[in-house]
Amino acid sequence: MKTSMQKMMKNNKINHTPRMLIRSGVLLLLLLLTACSINRWHPVSKEDYSVDQNWAVLANDSLVIAISPERIKDSEAELGDRFFSIYIKVRNLSQRSISLWDYGYSIISGGRQYDPIPLEHVLGSLRVNQALFQTEDIFETDPFAPDPFNTEKYDEAYFAILNSYFNASKLLPGGTKEGYLFYNRAINSKKHLMIELGEVMVEFQK
Repeated sequence: MKTSMQKMMKNNKINHTPRMLIRSGVLLLLLLLTACSINRWHPVSKEDYSVDQNWAVLANDSLVIAISPERIKDSEAELGDRFFSIYIKVRNLSQRSISLWDYGYSIISGGRQYDPIPLEHVLGSLRVNQALFQTEDIFETDPFAPDPFNTEKYDEAYFAILNSYFNASKLLPGGTKEGYLFYNRAINSKKHLMIELGEVMVEFQK
């Protein structure tokens, strides 16, 4: 009898462990989410994921993903006017590495698919902006003449984007990643969108 009870208690403990890990992972991820500015997008409640304020949260035995459309917090690069962006935070709950690109992150809006814009293209938009402002006067001989393009601010914006871009590569066991993904700015004018997270489509609306 004692042996049977011990087996039942052991099995009960094993069955509840993954559920406890998922709950603790979700709570920890939500606590770590950075404070958001006013967001016009709101997640549509579905059975496949949970909703926490402006965040849609997808959780399973392996990882927790929190996602929300969010304008990048920058004042110099003005990327919010040139791109649509979403913010993602992921935590790996498993004991194995996970390839984050398997989750896709494409957006469907107005019947059209929008894929994430590669980092090099986002950074390239800064270079184009620099070329538009960087004018050289061949007759200018004053070495102290003001630079029409603020190189220091450009460098700050460049590295800010580089460091905040969501790197959807391999996520190690227990690891966390977060950052922005950028898309065609046409999405800014839409009223409804769906974001691909593996086999789940997370919905947002204004």
